[in-house]
Formats: sequence, structure tokens, C-alpha cells
Amino acid sequence: MDTWAADLCLKQSKSRQDINVELLAAAPCTTFPNIWPVSHKQDYERLLQSAHRVEYVSAHPRPYSSPTQLHKRNELMVKQPG
Repeated sequence: MDTWAADLCLKQSKSRQDINVELLAAAPCTTFPNIWPVSHKQDYERLLQSAHRVEYVSAHPRPYSSPTQLHKRNELMVKQPG
């Protein structure tokens, strides 16, 4: 769902000059995709590079360790203005 929504946001930001659409990429930690298959990692990196802004809930390079990190990431997404 997140990837689909991010791709849609990026598409709209390029095609709709009449509205302000920006992609905030929020991740639970910097090492989040480390255990994913290569193709998923490539999509993730593509989206991070294309995002207008990237925020990490935990900037520490420790591995993903708890669903709490995902919950904090979700809270960050919901609390964004706009």
C-alpha cells in the first residue's frame, strides 16, 4: 500500500502543476529494508531518492527491532500538516 501510494503521489506531483503534491518518505529506521529481497530494496531506494522529504523515526543505524518503530512511523505520517 505504501509503495502504491508513494508512486501515485510522485506521478501526481509531476503531472498536476495546479496542485501542490509532495511525498514525505517516513521510515522506522535507516536499516529497515536490509532483510528485504533486492527488488524490494531497489523500489525502496528509488522512492527515497524521489521523495521531497525523508524522515527517520530512529536515526540510529540499529536494525529494525520492534513494531513500536512502525507505530511511531505511522504517527509521524498522520501528524503531518496538510
